[in-house]
Amino acid sequence: MEFSKLQIDRATALPRRLDSFEEVFWHFEQVHPYAPVFAVELDGWISPENWTEHLRTVQSRYPLLRARINKIPGQRPSFEPTNHIEIPFRRAPLDKDDRVETAMERELVIGFGDGNGALARVSLLHASDRAILLLAAHHAAFDGRTMMMIVEDLLRAASGKPLGAPFEGAADICQLFSLPENNGYSTLLGEVIHSSSSRVKDVHVERVFLSEALTASVLSECKARCVNVRALVAATLAEAGREDRIEWQSRPVTVASPIDLRPMLNHENTPGLLIGLGSAVVPAATSRQTLWQTASNLGQAFQHTANVEAQKLRSLKLREFLDHERLPHAFMQTWQTLMPSPDIMINNYGQLPLQEDYDDFSIKTISSGSIASLGLTQKVSMISLRGKIGICIATCDPIDGILAKTSAILSEACDSSRG
Repeated sequence: MEFSKLQIDRATALPRRLDSFEEVFWHFEQVHPYAPVFAVELDGWISPENWTEHLRTVQSRYPLLRARINKIPGQRPSFEPTNHIEIPFRRAPLDKDDRVETAMERELVIGFGDGNGALARVSLLHASDRAILLLAAHHAAFDGRTMMMIVEDLLRAASGKPLGAPFEGAADICQLFSLPENNGYSTLLGEVIHSSSSRVKDVHVERVFLSEALTASVLSECKARCVNVRALVAATLAEAGREDRIEWQSRPVTVASPIDLRPMLNHENTPGLLIGLGSAVVPAATSRQTLWQTASNLGQAFQHTANVEAQKLRSLKLREFLDHERLPHAFMQTWQTLMPSPDIMINNYGQLPLQEDYDDFSIKTISSGSIASLGLTQKVSMISLRGKIGICIATCDPIDGILAKTSAILSEACDSSRG
């Protein structure tokens, strides 16, 4: 494969310690699978052959695809390079009745444990005229934006197209925030137990794709009202969920949202875990009649934390929390006590800047999902493709028909605005 020239500055050579957010996800993954899964539904023919070569080509671009996580008692976990890790690959025939949702549910229950092996895996379900490509990755190493980059590289490799230049090192949020490297633990354990896998049962994945007309209406109304699309969908999900969740009817619904730090750090195409977190609440007194105002308030709350200083402060607070060496389950118990699980977590990838059409195949849909807060949270991802907003929800505690109701409420809100 031919590589084009690309320079990434301020990347940290491996080995390096995990930063605060990475260490949090490292703990999570040993208790419960938190690994994000991206599912790409393809129309046309994609060959199931030569994927070992494709994976090695893509692996050569990303240092963390050639690394593992190592934990020595008394020391923080670290990313360590290795030349002996291959990305696990599974291929299987795709039956005409196979569903993307079912394929995602199978992947979401398989965790990466302590990260001592490969930090990603790929599956290809293929037929003569369609396929499903699945990428799962350890969340301590990769966020959704990075996984999208890897997915596009996989498709380019499979279609015989050149990839970009290899990335140098692995981005370190501490360095990007101009913070010193994490110090060692102030209190130590006598031993550290390694976990190679984690599993969970009964994951539910649901998807809905807004029509082109409704997508256009949502985008137009949000622009006219200066309302964030992510905030509007979050408010709508809370309203839809309240029809079935009695406890949501009498209290505020808590909402969290990952924040992509790349734009504010001027690192648009840098791979890694470069996310922060914002939070807001939907008050108990809201209704469909106040939906637009609720969405506006949510958007303002999200925006309040979408800046470098707020996220740097959050990172420093995480450092305080991580000052003591803990076993994963003890870590999780303390985390849940101090940081209760949100009811909804929502991520909006917006209009994806990726190639949709290739020589022999094209992307029909793309969806992402992961389990948050031990599966109790309604984890929602939004991706816009081919003029349609796709909404995917992954949870172990499903609310019956929440996405269909969300679509209906959005349509009603846009219709009432025009009226």
